[in-house]
Amino acid sequence: RSVCPVGWHVPTNEEWTQLSIHLGGEALAGGKMKALFTPLWDDPNTGASNESGFNGLPAGYRHYSDGQFRQLGQTAYFWSATERPTTYAWYRQLSFDRSDLLTSYTVKEYGFSIRCLKNPPLTLSLADQIIGPTGIASVEVKLTGFRVADDFRSFQFRLPLLDGIALDSIGTHMTLVSDADGLVSSHTNTLDGQNTLFVAFAGREALKPSGNPLLRLHLKLDSEAAGLLHPEQVYANLTEVQTIIPGMLTRLGYGDVDGDGKVFAYDAAVLLNYLVGINLLDQVDPLPWVPARLDAADVDGDGQLLAMDVSWILQYVVTFITDWPAIAPAKAPAAPAVEVRSTGDEVVFSAA
Repeated sequence: RSVCPVGWHVPTNEEWTQLSIHLGGEALAGGKMKALFTPLWDDPNTGASNESGFNGLPAGYRHYSDGQFRQLGQTAYFWSATERPTTYAWYRQLSFDRSDLLTSYTVKEYGFSIRCLKNPPLTLSLADQIIGPTGIASVEVKLTGFRVADDFRSFQFRLPLLDGIALDSIGTHMTLVSDADGLVSSHTNTLDGQNTLFVAFAGREALKPSGNPLLRLHLKLDSEAAGLLHPEQVYANLTEVQTIIPGMLTRLGYGDVDGDGKVFAYDAAVLLNYLVGINLLDQVDPLPWVPARLDAADVDGDGQLLAMDVSWILQYVVTFITDWPAIAPAKAPAAPAVEVRSTGDEVVFSAA
C-alpha cells in the first residue's frame, strides 16, 4: 500500500544495505542511527551517537496476535519494501544494548515503523552521439529515477530539431518500450518556426526500470547538421519531468579521424597507427573507434580501412585531391599520388 507521500517510497532491502555500508558496516551503523539526549531509549543505549542524523527512536513493535505494543524503549524495527518470499519481508532493527544494525525478515503481520526515502528526481536524458560522414544517428532516450511502484504507463515529450536534421524512424527493439507492451506515436510539425518532433507512448503495463533506453531516435543529418538536442515539456503519466539532459550531436567528416573538426597529417598518422595496432586515441571519450570514426577514416568508401585511406588523407592535406573518393570518385585520381609503406620502424611516403 502507498504509505509514503508522492515522491517518496519505503526503502528496499538493498537501500538499507547501502545506508549501513555508508555508515561503516552493520556492526557500527546502529549506534550512528540512534537518537541521543532522549529518555526514550533505555540505558545503556550502547554506541549511540546519531552521527547519521537518522534520529532513530525506540518505538518497539506491535504484535499481530493481540495488537499489543512491545519492547517500547528497547528496540526500533523498520520495514523494507523487499519481500522474502511474498508472506515475509526484510527489516532492520536497532536495540538499546547493541551498536549494530540487525538485518532479518519476518511475517508481514507485525507492526513495524516505516521510514520514507525521497525518490531521485525523474530525469529524461538523450545520449551524446558521434556521427560519421553518412549522417546517420541513433540517439538513445532514457528515463531514470522511477520505480516499479510508480506505475508509469505513459510518457511524452517534444524535441525541436536543428536545421538539417530529420527523423527517419523510432526504434524500440531491446528497449523499455518493447517490454511495456505499448505503442509509440510520433509526428513532426512546425512550432514557432522550428521543425519539432512530438513523441508519445502509452503502455498496457507499467514501465520497468533498467539500464535500457525508452526508445531510440534514428535521425538523418545533412552534411552540416550538428549541435544540441534538447527535449521540452517532458511528462511521465501526468508528472512533469524537471531534470532534462540534452544530447550533443558531434559530426565527423571524411578524413577527420581525430575528431577536431579539421583534416591534418595527424589524422593520417592516427589511422596508420590504428592499422598497425597502436591506438593514439586511447584517452578519447566516448570509445575512440566508434562506427562514426571508422566511417570518417574510410575516405574511399570501400567499407574497409587500409593504407590506401592513409594515402588519400595525405593527398587531401597537400591538395593533390580536393574531393574524397567516397563522395566523388570520378574526380579522384585513378591511383593514389602517394604510396605509404612500413619498413621496420619507419613509415615511408613516396610517389606512386
